[in-house]
Amino acid sequence: IGVVETSFSFRSLFSQNAKIDSLFTLLRTDKEDTNKVIHLADLSGKLMHVGSYDSAVVYGQKSIELAEKISYQRGIVSACNNTGEAYRNLGNFPKALSLQLRALDISEKLGDKNRMASSYSSIGNVYYNQGNNKKYLECQLSALKLYEETNNKTGIGWCYNNIGLAYQ
Repeated sequence: IGVVETSFSFRSLFSQNAKIDSLFTLLRTDKEDTNKVIHLADLSGKLMHVGSYDSAVVYGQKSIELAEKISYQRGIVSACNNTGEAYRNLGNFPKALSLQLRALDISEKLGDKNRMASSYSSIGNVYYNQGNNKKYLECQLSALKLYEETNNKTGIGWCYNNIGLAYQ
């Protein structure tokens, strides 16, 4: 079993690295538009998933700056969420929380319940890392309610998992 898990991890890592390389290629030719914001945010997320948190912050900040420059609100939300997650993984909880709260605020103004739910869940993760189980649970329950309203099955599943962690 250990061999299978290890080779799966290598395949997963190889796949992530291929996606990262593809994003770098796209960024070389992207114009300063919504596509570049999306690619920068995606790159930030992929870098975070392979443990390159400092690089994830750098590309996340670039995504936020470009999204602000072109007034792309949904892009700001995605970039703030990714960058906030990277900061959380680096242990910078105040910066993580600040970015996640900003993403939530913009999502509320847009009326985007799925993005609001994602932000609540991410805010909850910061509280979890700080040992504040009560706030973590409150955020996950808020996220669950929004995901249920939009019938987002994947989001609902993640919330139930997180709620289980809170009760554990």
